[in-house]
Amino acid sequence: MTKATREPQYRGYVESAETEGLERFGLMSNQVWRHDPKRLVFLLSRYKFVAKMLAGKNRVLELGCADAFGSRIVRAEVGGLVCADFDPAAPVAVFAGVFRARSPLRAAGLGY
Repeated sequence: MTKATREPQYRGYVESAETEGLERFGLMSNQVWRHDPKRLVFLLSRYKFVAKMLAGKNRVLELGCADAFGSRIVRAEVGGLVCADFDPAAPVAVFAGVFRARSPLRAAGLGY
């Protein structure tokens, strides 16, 4: 059952939240959001720039992805994306649901 909203333009957002759920921040992005939210703007801007550079590529590997929070921007422009980080704590956030199982993004942990 869809929650009521007084603003009809938000109806789609409410339906999306109910069917797909709300996204979560990863380990690093959570900390940045709490202590320096402006930094997320710069992070996402860099991912947008990289996405433009890699647009149309078939396969891309991101090394040092941390929690892969901005990787979804690149994933939208390429055929496939694998994210890897040597720190065991970083990919845990990815596997824990930053990207849902239905996402075409894969995460690989290095140094385990």
